[in-house]
This record gives sequence, C-alpha cells and structure tokens, in this order.
Amino acid sequence: MSTQLEPLQAQLFSIDKAASLELQVQQVVNKLYALQQQDPNLGADKLLKQIQESQFLYREFTSLDYDVVQSQREGNPLLSGNYQLNIGPRTSNVVFMGAVKKQESVTQRAQWFLADYFKSIGDFRLDSASPSTAWVIQPDGKVLQANYGIWNFQPHFIAPGAIVYVPIKSLPSEFASLNQDIVQLLRHKVKTNEQQ
Repeated sequence: MSTQLEPLQAQLFSIDKAASLELQVQQVVNKLYALQQQDPNLGADKLLKQIQESQFLYREFTSLDYDVVQSQREGNPLLSGNYQLNIGPRTSNVVFMGAVKKQESVTQRAQWFLADYFKSIGDFRLDSASPSTAWVIQPDGKVLQANYGIWNFQPHFIAPGAIVYVPIKSLPSEFASLNQDIVQLLRHKVKTNEQQ
C-alpha cells in the first residue's frame, strides 16, 4: 500500500520567525490563565490544556501544490532563510478543539455539515461553548466562520485535516479578542501523525 501525500495538508514553517510566534503563544496562554482565574466556569483550563499540548511553529502560507508552484510565477515565491517542511500521510480526520470537554478527532465525511459532526460526536461541548457558530481552520490555513444553528445555518465545506474551533460565547469585555487570537494561533499548529 502506497502513502498518499496531500499538498493541501503540507505545512512550511519559518525557523527564523519562531520568536514572534512564541510571543503569540505566550499571550494566549496568559489570557487563558487570567480568564480561568476570573471565571472558572467558562472552561478556560480546557483550552489552556489543548494549547499547551500542541506544538506551534511560524507557518508561511504559500501554496505547496506542485502544479501551482510549477505553472504560476506568483505560486512560487522566492524564499530566503531557514525553513522546515512538514508533509506526511494524508489524514482523513477533522479535529475539534476549543470550548469542548476534550479534543475530538473524527473521520471527515464529504456530505456532512458542521451540525452533522456535532450530532455524531454527542454532548462534548462545554456549557460556555457557542451553540451555533464555530471557526474552521482548513489544512492550508484558510479560516472561515461556520454557522450551524437551525436559525443561522450556512453550507460550508470542511476539508480532511481541518481543525474546528468551538469558541467560548459571552466572553468578558477584556477578553473580547481571545477567540480570534486562538483561531489565528491554530493556523500555525503543527499537524502530527497522532492526529491522523
């Protein structure tokens, strides 16, 4: 059996820009600690654990698709510096993180919408989780806000290897940007074979 590589799931990391991302990780960790101290019922400790168990490197968001790189000048930018290429076997899973009791990894289904995944997984969202909105971080780093409630449903595609971030609803005003900060951080999450 041969291993199928998927350019959409490949990641290119800049080693030279690691310090700026480490600062971003620390800022998110500090906000989560402060939120947990202020309101332990929101479940910030669960998010904190997910962040601390993840690896982050500064990701360059450029196409790694061979056809794009070969056929389009803008698809093959000149890069200088030290880089790490992360490419592994194609994953068929979608990872759910955020305001959840524990991180879940489920098989991607081509015809499913977000509500279908939540129904399949069952009761795993925290009481503080948004009941109708999540953020989808596609494997190439693109982000979309997905509405899945009966009243705000919009069709959306979730690619194999995507991360679905379930945000905390009703954050205190001093933490208003926390969900967006975590989503931006998750774009730089290193995908590992354990997620496969």
